[in-house]
Amino acid sequence: MEEFVSARVLPELQPVAAFIRSLVRECAPDAVEDFSDDMPVFRMRHIFAYFIPNKKNITFSFTYGVRFEDKFNLLRGRGKHARYVKIRDLKKVTIEALKDYIQQAVEIDEISYDLSGMKKG
Repeated sequence: MEEFVSARVLPELQPVAAFIRSLVRECAPDAVEDFSDDMPVFRMRHIFAYFIPNKKNITFSFTYGVRFEDKFNLLRGRGKHARYVKIRDLKKVTIEALKDYIQQAVEIDEISYDLSGMKKG
């Protein structure tokens, strides 16, 4: 993962990537960092979160974010399942919100939803 961050994340956004990785490790210590479709992902039973760097920010996405209770009103996206938060400046990050989103992602992963959203038996 370090090679990906140093090669694919702009230097000014590398602290954001490090922060995301650290926060996921703190909130989901059993999660595995991995790659899928050439992007960094976090998985337990399934991929529950991932991040995508670009020139302006890092998009921190939650696979089943549509199922979240978004009491912070920070999640964006119109896809069928995923929701995301764009992060550029760590001074403007709502850590409490990100921890809440990660926890919800882990809880949904533990229920083990398949891609159709149906609960597995």
